[in-house]
Amino acid sequence: MSKIEETSVATYARALREAGLLSQKGRGRGAAHATPLDAARLLIALMVGGKVKDSPQAVRDFGKMRCTEHLHNKEMNWKDTSLQFLCGVPNEHIYEEAIAAIIEGFGVREFQEKLKAETEKTKSPYLPVIMALIQDTKLQGQVIIGNYRYSYQVTEFIDVKHNSINDLENYDEDVAERWLAILERYSSGINREAEVGTPQFINIGQVLAGVREPGERETNEEWADLPKQSLRKADKI
Repeated sequence: MSKIEETSVATYARALREAGLLSQKGRGRGAAHATPLDAARLLIALMVGGKVKDSPQAVRDFGKMRCTEHLHNKEMNWKDTSLQFLCGVPNEHIYEEAIAAIIEGFGVREFQEKLKAETEKTKSPYLPVIMALIQDTKLQGQVIIGNYRYSYQVTEFIDVKHNSINDLENYDEDVAERWLAILERYSSGINREAEVGTPQFINIGQVLAGVREPGERETNEEWADLPKQSLRKADKI
C-alpha cells in the first residue's frame, strides 16, 4: 500500500466511527488507546479504498470474510509460523480477526520471541514473510506468514456455493441476491489488489503498544535484535 495522507486516514476513521465500527475517538496520542480490531478495520478500509462513505460497508464485507483454506508448505524452512501458534487464532476465523491478531502481536514480547525462535531455527537473516492481501473485485483475501497461507472469501459467496445452485427445489434466492449485490458493489472492471507487509504491521503494532508516537519512524527499541524484514516475494509458498 502506498503512503496515505493523515487527513485521508482521519476521514476514513470518522466514517467507520460514525458507523459504530471503531471503539475509540483518539487521534495522535489518543491513537495509542485504539484496539487492534480498530486498527484492523481501518486498515481494511484503506486497502479496499473507494469512496469514504462506502468504507463501512467495505469493512463489513471484507472484514467478515471467512477463512476457507489454510495451507502449510512443509518444504520451507520455517517450522511453525501459523496464526494459531504465533497469535492463538484458531483455523476457523474471519479476516479482521487475523489482521488484528498480527497487529497486536507486533506489540507484545511473546510474539517477538516466537518469531525470533523460528528465525534462529532456519539460520535465516530474514523474518518470515508476513503479508495481508485483498482482491476487491474477486471478493477474496489472503494472509501469509512464513510457510502458512490463509485464504478468505466473502460469506455470501460461501453460502451460494453451499446452496446447491443446480438444486432448484432448495435454491435460496435471498442468498443469491445478497451475493449479486456485493459483486455489483465492487465490479469496477479493474482487478485491484492491495497488500500490507511486515513494516506496516510493525509500525501499527508499536503505536498501539505505546512504543512510539504516530508519525515517528519505527523504533529499534523493541526490535533491535530481530532479523531484517524479508524482501522475498510471497509467491514462493
